Amino acid sequence: MAMTTSSASSADTVLPSKNKSSQDGTGVIQLDPWLEPYKAGLIKRFSAYKVWRELIGQQGGYEKFTRGYEKFGFQSSTEGITYREWAPNAKEAFLFGEFNSWNHSSHPMTKDEFGVFEITLPHNKDGTPAIEHNSKVKITMVKPDGTRIDRLPAWIKRVTQDLNVSPTYDAIFWNPPGTYQWRNKAPPKPASVKVYEAHIGIATAEGRVGQFTEFTANVLPRIKKLGYNTIQLMAIMEHAYYASFGYQVTSFFAVSSRYGTPEDLKELIDIAHGMGITVLLDVVHSHACKNVLDGLNNFDGSEHQYFHDGPKGRHELWDSRLFNYANYETVRFLMSNLRFYMEEYHFDGFRFDGVTSMMYLHHGIGYGFSGNYQEYFGDTVDLEAVVYLMLANDMLHELYPDCITIAEDVSGMPTLCRPVSQGGVGFDYRLSMAVPDMWIKLLKEKSDDEWDIGNIVFTLTNRRYKEPSIAYCESHDQALVGDKTIAFWLMDKEMYTHMSNLTELTPIIDRGLALHKMIRLVTHSLGGEGYLTFIGNEFGHPEWLDFPRAGNNSSFHYARRQWNVVDDELLRYKYLNDFDAAMNGAEAKVDWLCAPQAYVSLKHEGDKVLSFDRASAIFIFNFHPTQSFADYRIGVPAAGEYKILLNTDEPQYGGHGRVDMSSAFFTRQEPCTRLPFPQSTMAQTLAGKSTWLNQLPDHSVFQLDEQEYLEWARHNMPDASSGMGSTDASSTRNKNIGTTTEKASLFATASKMDRDSFGLEELKDDYREAHLGLSCMVVHGQDLFLAVGRQVRHASLSDLKKNVENISRAAAEEFMEKKQHKVLKVQNIDFDIRRLILNPEGKLLAIVGDEKIVIAALPKTLKQNPRAVSCKSFVLGEYYHINKGPSKIVKVLWHPLSKGFTDVLVMTQDGILRMYNVASDIDEPDQVFNFFGAHGHRSSTYGLDVDDLASFCFGSKFSEWGQLTVYGLTQSGDIYMMCPVMPQNCIIGVSSLDEIRSKLGKETTAPGTTAEERSLVALKIEWLENLLQSAQPHPFSDDVVMVQRPDLKAALTARQGPFLYQPAPYELKDDENRAYDILSLEIEAVDVIAIAHSSGRVDICMAVDRPTARWTLPKSVDPRGRGGYLEETINVQELPVVSVYETVDLGLLSVFGTSPTSTSRAYGLDERRLGIPNHPVLVQDILYGDTFYIYHETGTHCVSIRPWLEKLTSIFEATARGQSARMDSEIKRFYESSVESSVCYVVNTRPTRTSPAAPVIACAVVADPYLDYSLLMLTSSLQLIGIQLSTRPSHDTNGALLTPSLPAQPLALQSEAAFQKTYTPSLSKPGFEEQGGLLNPNGLPLRPKVVLPPGAGKANITVTEENLRFLNMLVQGIRESLREVYSAGDLTQQRVDEQLVEYSRQQDVVNKTHQHTQGFLSNKTQEQANRLDAQNARQMSLMARADNLLQKLMESKEPELSPAEKVWVTEVAKSERAVKAYNERRHKVQAQYEILNRRMREMMPEQSIETPLSSTTVSGPDGLDTKRTHGQSLKRGELGSSTSPSPGAITMTPASSSLPPQPRRATARFGTSQLKSVESDLSIESRLLESTVKQLKELSSRMEVLKIGQ
Repeated sequence: MAMTTSSASSADTVLPSKNKSSQDGTGVIQLDPWLEPYKAGLIKRFSAYKVWRELIGQQGGYEKFTRGYEKFGFQSSTEGITYREWAPNAKEAFLFGEFNSWNHSSHPMTKDEFGVFEITLPHNKDGTPAIEHNSKVKITMVKPDGTRIDRLPAWIKRVTQDLNVSPTYDAIFWNPPGTYQWRNKAPPKPASVKVYEAHIGIATAEGRVGQFTEFTANVLPRIKKLGYNTIQLMAIMEHAYYASFGYQVTSFFAVSSRYGTPEDLKELIDIAHGMGITVLLDVVHSHACKNVLDGLNNFDGSEHQYFHDGPKGRHELWDSRLFNYANYETVRFLMSNLRFYMEEYHFDGFRFDGVTSMMYLHHGIGYGFSGNYQEYFGDTVDLEAVVYLMLANDMLHELYPDCITIAEDVSGMPTLCRPVSQGGVGFDYRLSMAVPDMWIKLLKEKSDDEWDIGNIVFTLTNRRYKEPSIAYCESHDQALVGDKTIAFWLMDKEMYTHMSNLTELTPIIDRGLALHKMIRLVTHSLGGEGYLTFIGNEFGHPEWLDFPRAGNNSSFHYARRQWNVVDDELLRYKYLNDFDAAMNGAEAKVDWLCAPQAYVSLKHEGDKVLSFDRASAIFIFNFHPTQSFADYRIGVPAAGEYKILLNTDEPQYGGHGRVDMSSAFFTRQEPCTRLPFPQSTMAQTLAGKSTWLNQLPDHSVFQLDEQEYLEWARHNMPDASSGMGSTDASSTRNKNIGTTTEKASLFATASKMDRDSFGLEELKDDYREAHLGLSCMVVHGQDLFLAVGRQVRHASLSDLKKNVENISRAAAEEFMEKKQHKVLKVQNIDFDIRRLILNPEGKLLAIVGDEKIVIAALPKTLKQNPRAVSCKSFVLGEYYHINKGPSKIVKVLWHPLSKGFTDVLVMTQDGILRMYNVASDIDEPDQVFNFFGAHGHRSSTYGLDVDDLASFCFGSKFSEWGQLTVYGLTQSGDIYMMCPVMPQNCIIGVSSLDEIRSKLGKETTAPGTTAEERSLVALKIEWLENLLQSAQPHPFSDDVVMVQRPDLKAALTARQGPFLYQPAPYELKDDENRAYDILSLEIEAVDVIAIAHSSGRVDICMAVDRPTARWTLPKSVDPRGRGGYLEETINVQELPVVSVYETVDLGLLSVFGTSPTSTSRAYGLDERRLGIPNHPVLVQDILYGDTFYIYHETGTHCVSIRPWLEKLTSIFEATARGQSARMDSEIKRFYESSVESSVCYVVNTRPTRTSPAAPVIACAVVADPYLDYSLLMLTSSLQLIGIQLSTRPSHDTNGALLTPSLPAQPLALQSEAAFQKTYTPSLSKPGFEEQGGLLNPNGLPLRPKVVLPPGAGKANITVTEENLRFLNMLVQGIRESLREVYSAGDLTQQRVDEQLVEYSRQQDVVNKTHQHTQGFLSNKTQEQANRLDAQNARQMSLMARADNLLQKLMESKEPELSPAEKVWVTEVAKSERAVKAYNERRHKVQAQYEILNRRMREMMPEQSIETPLSSTTVSGPDGLDTKRTHGQSLKRGELGSSTSPSPGAITMTPASSSLPPQPRRATARFGTSQLKSVESDLSIESRLLESTVKQLKELSSRMEVLKIGQ
């Protein structure tokens, strides 16, 4: 049962104000911030649209461009009949038909330069048209090869078919003697669209094709009575095949002759308008019928006239032709087609069919849309078609503001229903096509007691913000043969026997009637901003729809509507029909369709109860099949009295009348789980916590079966001839994976398992350690990739969330147990995978082992492929990495600036960094960098021996050289740097180039530089000059440019370092471990580097010396002619410096003991203490650069440097603004304050020493609109752990929350009395402050989530002292959290009470103000208005009298002018006009001269770099660059002193340059001929300017003479 109640007092809904649209197509980002990464795609799309608008504007704009139907085709006039046709491929064309007895050559047509043929037939001598009305015509053309083809005119307005003669249509010249006289105006655009989808041919109960006149007389009154305000007419455009439902159009300007004449259709629309009904046309511009004789296909003998040529012009599934939307005439044809139906037939809008097929190159065939925005802005989008849709919508809404356009799109394209001016596609509505699919799936697969209320609500409410949609339960698609209507799914065969009131009401019929009404009502009220039904479904039409065809012997039995069943009072169909009318009537009273989206207050799966409110109504549904509820409480938005407006159980609708319709329901002030309605912004909507991550099952995401273990074992075992099958597996588990002993052990185990299916557990530990990688999981959008041994798997996180959140936890477990994942079939993976690295575009996946790298190209249609997906792959750098002994692979990263993201960097333990471009050469590296210098692996560096390299990372993107810099980290903790590390083809930011150029100018003019420093600066200048010469503008963005790597033949990129630590890092007790990973945080104020050690130590450092380029300098040539490069010598005083701000101890040593087991170079936390070596890995948060995560053997930590970074940033900003004169003292106080970073233990996978090991082997931060902002982790047992993160609120520059402020009053209105009457709030604080101590940074919990391997929690608990201590620690933590929650609750309640008091005071003040305004000010205002009107009238009278007096005075004192004076006045006026004209010309010419002169300066190559460098000066602190206030750096020196540097102190100074950023310039893009041309134009403009100035001087002289004569 469903019930709708309405409140006696309702409140108006206030919609958010519209922001000003962006002029570049990015205005939609204001509504959907997730579009920000695709800003370039939006700009590209909008730019293409503007190009078309400019082209159309040159042709007279939309008004003229879309009237092609008045130029082409047959046009009648007083002179005769003119026929035009565009057929560029034809050599000749002739018009023939019944008017000339079908003579093919008697009426030739002339062809113009645009391929348009034309002929004019004068009227007969008696004045009658040369071609009779309703006579047949054709056009015959001669192709270039001489063959003749006959066609129907493309713009013909009527075609007919005589099946007794031929199935081919005939073109009819339709020119009736009189035109149809329209009687009714179109109704206003409805605010709540209720659409009745109808097909004229099936709208009759008889077994034939229905007519327009029958529909007008019989069906229109039914639609009006049902309360629908919009009709959508299908199959109106002429189509050759009746059973195609009108979607194989042959003649686009002709209405189907099956249903009657064009005048009959006009009468139908006219009468519908008189009833207040809007009429829409189902238009088909997505494709066309492939018929040749009576269609557009091959019209002029070519395949590419209106359509794409080749496979791109054919639709595989529909067997039809696809339009070329980049063709000028095609666009004119289609847009004129829309205009024609609006003007000729007075349609009120269109439903565009097949929009998904139009917008994508794959046409949606075999492609599943997941909601990832990359699917909507990638290379699969048909930009030409999208731009056409933008033009069509823009034209319709500009010429017809009340026009309605609806898109049939299944993909969920963002911006589809946003205005074109904002960057949207421009539709008014989209069809919610997932809703009917959901209902049919539920009815097919589940009984109604198994329905998931949450899933129903999710599907009905899952739509894009501010993009209206039309919901429907079923349309013509669900009624076609092969499927069944909802009524038939519910009641099936009993509809034939028990739909009569005279028969028994069976449970099936009873339940079917109830659910049919409830399904429609919940879809109507919750599903969208409009509603649609298909003809006949309003009363539960029985059976299905099947057009006459060969398969049913051309029968019309199922191609009709049985109106007799609903008109029969003895049948129960009338109940469904009456309820449909009552439902639309209730909506007309409440207007819920045009109200904001409903708020769902209750979804009870056990009771099957759903409650939500929308507009001023409360909707309550009880889907339970057997249970009713009394005194059921729900939350409501407003207090008051509620009465029943609509009830599905009323007897008049076939119900049982179990609810008294006269009942009144009163609210009570009680605690309720109802939450405030979310605000209408994307950011606030995303702020709500999602629960799907907390409901992930405890067991592994991907269960590993016995066969997978055996397959892995066979891959890892050596040859059978090794003879070591007797080795005990357990004795080798502490050895390195991959040794001969262990492989033999695995072979023995595998052999045993082949003989015996039991004993699987003996292999699990070995398998777990074998696939234990460093980063075995990667997330891209909603795609999850992970490595399992030697296998790469893919799963959809959106499917996982849907199963967890919208079904149940048990269903999610079932989902995972069924292994809902795909296996990527990648060749050459004969190694255990350690890392997965995906390039930023998500197209190339680097699969990394210890000694081998395989690059796999991921298919585009990954989601629709079968369980096993084949991927193209290749081995990278096989010669350099396979079987190279100590040269194992350390880390692999894709270069962030690579064009196309095809450059990958590979670091090996010997310090060699190789850069490969996988698009050009997979065998040889493009560049090689050596981090251990010229002496190789054992280089001596100021007294230290270099260890193996441990990791590397790129610099920060906020530093000008940052992303061209690579930091290398050795196991002993030394940091090295190399810059620039740059791909051959690169995309770099314009701002970075400007900063580099500015810094170079400062270095050039710096005093006291050495010869070596000057040589280095010269190299930088040469590098930058070569870089700028190769710069090309990016096609999609002005913020970046495409450049090529400069070739400096005289220099090589030099190693910088090792960095000096000042002060030295804090050493943990018993710390014998090695550095393992390095990360440069994405922070603008200062370069921060984090270093993770295997002991759990994390060093957070600030780079005193920011990255800069450095090359090896060439030697001076000696007398013997020998040269080369300077030997690498290290000066300790010149080494770069990092300041260790703090050292974080993650506490791993205290958990696992403190005494090392070995003094060797092996890790201190060895196998006997941790089970496996500890491999900490650093992961940057993708939203906040001041936060990073560390995952390791015992879990995951989160570190945020925000507490001290904000203070440091404020010091820099204050100094830049001049508010702090002495930054040294501020920095000193900052260090003395010792503000610490915030450290949070996120996940604990080994809470006690005896706990089983489950290391975290991968971590990823997700920021997807559907998946939300979250942290995903993967353990070695393949458990997926999810933590929901929270976004931070927006702050101003001072850190305060942004709050609205009132505008200041004008000073003239402010007085002491006014200030005394100003309202003063009673609240002690301006707003509710965030309670500290409840959550860690990013919304992480205070206590870590304890995760154990699958099955570990089921074992018996052994009570030990350690376990008790651990439990006691948990209890104490929970107690502390409870106390904090209680404290926060008390503060919150206190604040609520204060705000209630304040709210009451504000209400009283508002009421008093309102009464004062109405009672006093309104009278005063009217009096003032009357007085003002009287004063204006009196002033006008006085001015008229003054004019009369002045005129009389002039006439009495000065008679008429003499003839000479009149000539003189005329000459003065002419001279003034001439001076004014020449003056305007002078300014115009001078402006053109300056423009041309500036262009010539920009085009001169020598101006590109030398000018800014040569003019650089250092102006001191006052010359600081104000464009970047956060760009700061650190320099060595003593705090508060300018003397020589001290090892323990540093001085921090702003890093911004004294030079302003140079504008972006084009360099050396023009040749000598172009420059000469411009110089010639300049000389002409100069002469013209001189001539103008000369004439102006002459005129000025004449004016002076005239004035003197006066």
